[in-house]
Amino acid sequence: MNDEIRSVIWQLSRYIQSCQLSKLDNEKVSALFKQVFALRLVTLSSDLHEIEHQIIEQCYTAIAAEARHRGLNVPGLPVEVVIDADGTFRKGEKELRRALSTLSFEDMIRFIDSLLEQPINEAQRMTIINLAREKVYADSAD
Repeated sequence: MNDEIRSVIWQLSRYIQSCQLSKLDNEKVSALFKQVFALRLVTLSSDLHEIEHQIIEQCYTAIAAEARHRGLNVPGLPVEVVIDADGTFRKGEKELRRALSTLSFEDMIRFIDSLLEQPINEAQRMTIINLAREKVYADSAD
């Protein structure tokens, strides 16, 4: 199995390095992200060489940056959120809304709980909770 994974890692790496991601269409970038994301998950629990782990992380970082730059809604895409001390979003409000919209109520609560475990102040905490409330009220209106 590891030989198959190694082969896929090197093939994806060569492909990502040889093509210009910005010239691929959105569907190709989404498909490529899903492949790299799945491969990354598989490699987390495998005994590959450190260089292979680094290569898959570089591929993941490159394709995630391109998907984020295009504003693609791809499952597994990391969400970067920056909230000022006064609770004002600086970055990631749209992405966080989109992430919350795809979750069930239980999954959303677990997601919010994991966010609230981070060192944030009360204004930042309330901003996140209010975003979740908007989602819950929108769901109940449907």
